[in-house]
Amino acid sequence: MAQGAPRRGLLGGVAGALLLGSSAGAQMRDFPSRPVRFIIPSPPGGSPDILTRLLADRMARSTGKQFVVDYRPGGGTAVASLFVARQPADGYTLYYTGPSFTVTPAVNRQFAGVIDIRTAFDPVTLAAAAPFLLVVNPRLPVRTVAELVAWVKANPGVANYAANPGTTPHLLMEQFCQPLGLDMVGVAFGGEAEGLQAVATGRAHLMLAIIGPARPFYDQGAVRVLATIGSRRHPALPEVPTIPETGAAPAFEPADIWLGYVAPAGTPPEAIHWLQREIANAVRHPELHEVLVERQGFEAIGSDPDSFRQVILHDLDRYSRIAQASKLQIN
Repeated sequence: MAQGAPRRGLLGGVAGALLLGSSAGAQMRDFPSRPVRFIIPSPPGGSPDILTRLLADRMARSTGKQFVVDYRPGGGTAVASLFVARQPADGYTLYYTGPSFTVTPAVNRQFAGVIDIRTAFDPVTLAAAAPFLLVVNPRLPVRTVAELVAWVKANPGVANYAANPGTTPHLLMEQFCQPLGLDMVGVAFGGEAEGLQAVATGRAHLMLAIIGPARPFYDQGAVRVLATIGSRRHPALPEVPTIPETGAAPAFEPADIWLGYVAPAGTPPEAIHWLQREIANAVRHPELHEVLVERQGFEAIGSDPDSFRQVILHDLDRYSRIAQASKLQIN
């Protein structure tokens, strides 16, 4: 306000603000009074879709409110990210995010020039997380990470891994290979299931896979699991060591795949709190536990927004460093 503003104008402004605050408070007490949209950056049928539809259904039954799922695939996560960032910050738009949310700005310079994900979104909750598994074709003459490293070094330019360009597994494999001086080639496949099939049949030598889709291949002996790349062993595979435990890649930083939700920046804290609480309750419900934990291998979390913000900032920095070191750009 300009210096020396009339007292009447100042008091009028305060009164107006109080009225607006009272109105906003009443709206938040009724929140949500219309359907909340979950935006998914990928087509129907994948893990983001499965988790979000289960969440939406569980939340609808527990709260009596309405939730809908809206698909915005394209450009990694660029199409969905730009769409959500431009929505009203009223709590009625939620955006599903995973590590690719932080990978896209690291590998897509054009996208990073248009939107800064650190300021364009308000974190709501990290819903669940799980480690990637390092899986290899069982006919490969390796049973440990150290043996894999030795085999790749003895066969430069021969080894390949299944990963689509500019994805989280692609960048993590780059981080694995660079410090060790490994010469491996990335091979693109349609998705994780196709990549696992390629490793099982020998069309690809190895890949990083989520435990849920990889578990049936592992149980049938179609792939061999050398390690998890998370910070601790997975309870469903206690015999599988972590990368740090193997000592074969000391410079590699453990990484998890995570599932979370954000909202457009400026979303009212009351709405953020309500959404975080209901998502956390839903992921811990026995119905979701069976699918999320027992079938997919994820750990239910339901974190507070600040904790999730730290995960986003950490991964954004990490993948930016990897992309710069490997000179990786997809645009």
